[in-house]
Amino acid sequence: MQHSGWYAGKGPAGKPVLKWKKKGLGVAYQYQNLAVVAGGTLYTISSHLQGLCAVDIHSGTPQWEKGPSGFISSITLSGEHLFFGCNDGYLYVVNRHTGETEWNFHTGRSFYCAPVVAHGSVWFATEEGHVYAVNLKEQRLSWEEQFKMEPGGYTPLLTLSAEILLVTIPY
Repeated sequence: MQHSGWYAGKGPAGKPVLKWKKKGLGVAYQYQNLAVVAGGTLYTISSHLQGLCAVDIHSGTPQWEKGPSGFISSITLSGEHLFFGCNDGYLYVVNRHTGETEWNFHTGRSFYCAPVVAHGSVWFATEEGHVYAVNLKEQRLSWEEQFKMEPGGYTPLLTLSAEILLVTIPY
C-alpha cells in the first residue's frame, strides 16, 4: 500500500496456481502501478470502461465498475479511500467499498504516477512538474511548487518520509 517494495508476510509457498483471469484489467502504461489489493478486493483499471473497478480476488467477480472515463494514474489506497489522477486534470478520492467519488480536486493538469497520502495531505505531481499537497480534511490546496521539466518529460515520482519530500524528475 505504501509502494515501498517491502512486504512483512511470508508470500506464496511453492508454485503459484492460476485461479482466474479476465481480459482488460490492470492495463499498464510506463511505470504505473494500476492495481492495489486490500481486504480480498483487487482495485484496478478496466479497459472496457476506461475507469476504475473492484474485483473479488478469490472468484474474479466484479464488485463495481465506476469512476471517471479516461486515462487513470496509478492508484493509492489509504484507509477507506482510493486516490488517483486522470487525464481530465482532476485528483479523485473514491470510496473503496462503493466506487463513489467522495470528492475531487481540479488542477487542469494530467498526472499518472501514484499520489502519496501522508501528514494529513495527498501529494501528487503533474507531467509539467507541478507538485501539489491537498489537505484531506479541508479538501483544498495547502502547497504547490513548480519544478523545471524537459519538454515531453514524464510525471515526477514522489517519495515522502518524516521530513523530506523527494521529487524525482525523469529525463
